[in-house]
Amino acid sequence: MPTESLSNICNQSLDESKAEDVIILDVKAVSSFADEIIIATANSNRHATSVSNKLVEALKDNKINIIG
Repeated sequence: MPTESLSNICNQSLDESKAEDVIILDVKAVSSFADEIIIATANSNRHATSVSNKLVEALKDNKINIIG
């Protein structure tokens, strides 16, 4: 894992993309495949697409593999 945590990378990208109502849920105790789930809202379909694309780029820039 890169120096910066996955959660921090995602949160920073979402903040820079002006995503709203960002919530980070800790699901370690109830999930076997995820530690956290991050939920955010966007103002429009275009904004949601932009937020998503920028998040993917931020993860790729930090050499984090994306599945799906």
